Amino acid sequence: RHAIYLGATSLFVLNSVGLNYSYRPLRGFAVSLGAGLSAAFAGFAGAAAVGGQMMAHGLFGGAGAHSFELAGGLSVVSTSSAIFCSSCDDSTRLAALPSAFLGYRYHPLDGGFLFRAGAAWEFGLGIGAHLSFGGAF
Repeated sequence: RHAIYLGATSLFVLNSVGLNYSYRPLRGFAVSLGAGLSAAFAGFAGAAAVGGQMMAHGLFGGAGAHSFELAGGLSVVSTSSAIFCSSCDDSTRLAALPSAFLGYRYHPLDGGFLFRAGAAWEFGLGIGAHLSFGGAF
């Protein structure tokens, strides 16, 4: 029912990495909390953000540990970039942004290796292909 996993999202210039804890109270539903950082390069002048994320996960189809996952939630990040808040003071920019994941999840209910693959928007700037690896217990 519980899992801890490390995930990374990238679209070459938009990247994020995060550590997440997930609790799966029902076969088709999970919730997660995570902390991570994201960065954008090239035309974004080296923008970066760090913060937390909470998500609700719907797990559909498949048998046992295999499922299609659709997740949505909220990331709250602190950044020095004006991308998120152009009217904020330079020292304290907080932004609340949507988070999302769509893809495959392998999560055995009796414990073991956890794997996720798909597309995500995480921690503000992390948009693109996503991979997660961790353990379920």
